[in-house]
Amino acid sequence: MNTTENPICELRALSDVIKSSLDKIEAVLQSISKPFPSLDDTSTPELDVVRLIPEIFRASEDVIAAAGQLTAAIRVPALNVGIDCGSAQISTCIRVAIQTHVSEIIREADNKGVHVKDIAKASSTGIDPGKLARVLRLLCTRHIFREVSPDVFTNNRISSTLDTGKSVAQIVKDVHAKHDDTSGFAASIEMATDELMKSSSYLPETLFDPKTASSGEPNTAAFTKAHHTSQSFYAWFDLPGHEYNARRFNMAMKGLRSPMASEAMRQSYDWKSLPEGSVVIDVGGGTGYYTLQLVEAFTHLNYIVQDRESVIEEAAPIWEKLQADAIRSGKVKLQAHNILAPQPVQAPAIFFLRTVLHNWSTAYCIKILRNLRDAAGPNTKLLLADAIVLHACDEDGADYDLPGYTPAKASGPLLANKGAANILNYIMDMNMLSTLNGAERTIVEWRDMLKEAGWQIVHASRSVAAEFYGSGLLAVPA
Repeated sequence: MNTTENPICELRALSDVIKSSLDKIEAVLQSISKPFPSLDDTSTPELDVVRLIPEIFRASEDVIAAAGQLTAAIRVPALNVGIDCGSAQISTCIRVAIQTHVSEIIREADNKGVHVKDIAKASSTGIDPGKLARVLRLLCTRHIFREVSPDVFTNNRISSTLDTGKSVAQIVKDVHAKHDDTSGFAASIEMATDELMKSSSYLPETLFDPKTASSGEPNTAAFTKAHHTSQSFYAWFDLPGHEYNARRFNMAMKGLRSPMASEAMRQSYDWKSLPEGSVVIDVGGGTGYYTLQLVEAFTHLNYIVQDRESVIEEAAPIWEKLQADAIRSGKVKLQAHNILAPQPVQAPAIFFLRTVLHNWSTAYCIKILRNLRDAAGPNTKLLLADAIVLHACDEDGADYDLPGYTPAKASGPLLANKGAANILNYIMDMNMLSTLNGAERTIVEWRDMLKEAGWQIVHASRSVAAEFYGSGLLAVPA
């Protein structure tokens, strides 16, 4: 029987997906004698590493997709919409918790329960304990923190990811330096609940304003309305008064660099096959975090990291500390370059761009890609590590004809794009639209855009963890 003809059958089918997927996870864990981390544990790399095992990740993806779809199917429709509308409150409360240093305060109490009055006092923010309790209670209901007794809170596996690892005394002494020299993850979440959330709230006004509705300019995105500025997202950070935002942004970019993405990048191309001394250019590479991973793994290559002058200035001491010999020998060069200007390096082996083009509208992407095409030699390859957004319906029958790409196809009752399991890509798409007029793109959009810029895709693949931007596109001069 078609499950859509019998809603109960669909619910049971989703339940079966959850059960069978949990069975797969349990079997893998038993084979390696490892536990699955509890929600009540604090998050540690040692505990969480099991989730990155491909078999466990794929099974977990199915559990998340089925659970999300099951919840949507069984809950009263009006409640579904109402709760989604209220998700902004969760984002706001997360920001309050970060800026009140709740995770660090609880961690210093050995993750034993701390009364909200003591949390408020230790934070030195002047926050009212009763209001903070209400903030934390909403987060606990979303499984972020735990309320162990009335008004007494502790960390769990989710809330502990907001912990910078610094002492509360150190944070309170210089709040603006809270995220400096940390993993950067808490910084990325705080930024998402600040600049990004504020921008998204002005998206309707931007989409319906005739002056901005069809614009692809970065300084006409919703961000400009939200922040009452004529400057684009990146330019705004350089304005006086936004020093903390800029510091937090730089650390946030570090926080988005996951170990899984690093491994996916190292495996995204047969780097060993490149001849000795081949030049790899990390275009828009920030401070060169991913180039650093390549330098350590593939020592026979030469590298150039390109980004804005201010970013390259920041990169210099980092490389001097971590890879001074590579800089002094010339194996790695740090080069200030405007990505919209003609490419100064001719005929390298690889142009590598990771999560760069999603910052730009299609017209700007074509300009960037054409500059690279003009500088490419006959054997130059273009490697893009970026999201490939799936349609929410089956892509079977679509004329993609792209080696390596597997069209989206629904698995049993699940959505073709795995719904809740991959929703981060679609949230990021709205973030890009709201802040920069950028976009995450489908495979057809990638193919057509690259073709117009003079490139031809020769291989396209989506990693197991596409939301970590491990997807890859390999193109050659057309």
